[in-house]
Amino acid sequence: MRISFFTLGSRGDVEPLVALAKGFADAGHDVRFISDESAKPLVTPHGIAADFLPGNLRERFAAISDLPASRRLNPYFLARALSGAYADRIASWALQAAEAAQGSNLLIMSNASFGIGYAIAQRIRAMPCEASVLPARTSRYLPSSLLPWPALPLPGNLKRLLHEGSVRVGWLGARDVVNAARTALGLEAVSWPFDRTQSAFRDAVPQLYGYSPTLVPPPPDWPRSIAVTGFWHHRSHESWQPPRALASFLEAGKPPVYVGFGSMRDHRPSQLQDVVARSIRRLGLRAIVATGWGAMAEARDSKDVLVVDEVPHEWLFPRMAAVVCHGGPGTVGAVLRAGTPAVIVPYLADQPFWGWALERAGVAPRMIPRWRLSAGRLTAALRRATTDEAMRKRMGDVSALVRAEDGVRRAVEFIEAWSSPSHTGFSTRSRPLAAAGRSPA
Repeated sequence: MRISFFTLGSRGDVEPLVALAKGFADAGHDVRFISDESAKPLVTPHGIAADFLPGNLRERFAAISDLPASRRLNPYFLARALSGAYADRIASWALQAAEAAQGSNLLIMSNASFGIGYAIAQRIRAMPCEASVLPARTSRYLPSSLLPWPALPLPGNLKRLLHEGSVRVGWLGARDVVNAARTALGLEAVSWPFDRTQSAFRDAVPQLYGYSPTLVPPPPDWPRSIAVTGFWHHRSHESWQPPRALASFLEAGKPPVYVGFGSMRDHRPSQLQDVVARSIRRLGLRAIVATGWGAMAEARDSKDVLVVDEVPHEWLFPRMAAVVCHGGPGTVGAVLRAGTPAVIVPYLADQPFWGWALERAGVAPRMIPRWRLSAGRLTAALRRATTDEAMRKRMGDVSALVRAEDGVRRAVEFIEAWSSPSHTGFSTRSRPLAAAGRSPA
């Protein structure tokens, strides 16, 4: 089967899809990966055929974490900022992506593309498949993964209503950019993509959710078209060798804590680094600090602190006493596989949801939203993460279950079963590209 993958997003959106694409390629499928040029170093080492759209989204996305908290945590403003990062390029990118994916039987796209992937699939007449690293469908059993208060004890109907509302508000923020892509592809603009007809259509096509069902089990009110497979990640860290400075630091004392915020930037980096430094000193801990995209860029080496750029989480986290991070799903997956308790400091989007999920599972202290972070709160959370034996035992039990999951293999098996001749909801017959200016039937 010929399968194309499409995403526009940060590293946390690209890496899981790359792992998924590699899994399908290893299973014998004809795979092509389509994204912007910032994805190139994440894709090319794995030998996956790829097309890179001209332009680099890394710098544009990095600025989003500089937004005030009230906007970072509002689905409308967040969707507007994310889609706006490529609004000036989306017409040409949509056409180039459609050309690159032409002839595909299946288009697997990250839900970070807001529906642009659905438009490309419609244009080339391929079956769409939404790939998400967070619970994106509404449910009365789960809080919205897009709102910042997941722990509120709300009745099921209100949970569903808030989830639907956040999806609609997010759509309003991205609608103009999505419709610009649709217009460029010769498709009609849409005012709302999830009416009854489209909802029924979404329920009839496969959807892959790349996070652990041990951490967040699929709720009973989701359709059978959704597979919660487990995290999508690479298993290539075993051959990685640490630089001498890192190896020496690890050998020089007790296991340190890791502090890193991935692709987040911070509008008060000096204050953030001061909070981290004071907490580390108060507890007498050592730390490895990752600069990431800038949140900890001003950190400096000392006797008890080593500053690094990028180190594979799969290699590093099992060697840590605790992990302080922003709570992106990829980092959460690495934490769970390592069996190392974490302190989650969420900035935006689904990060509060993952902080809540870890706390609910009993493997992390209560999350500390970035806007509430202080040396006192971080010290208390780190003390618990590094000394609470019941939490560490619980993390070991959960970690064993998560490590037994193979999200990539499960996703491949699900799609192969869905595409089999005995399954009536899928056709592997490729359909030709429709003429420009005319919507495919």
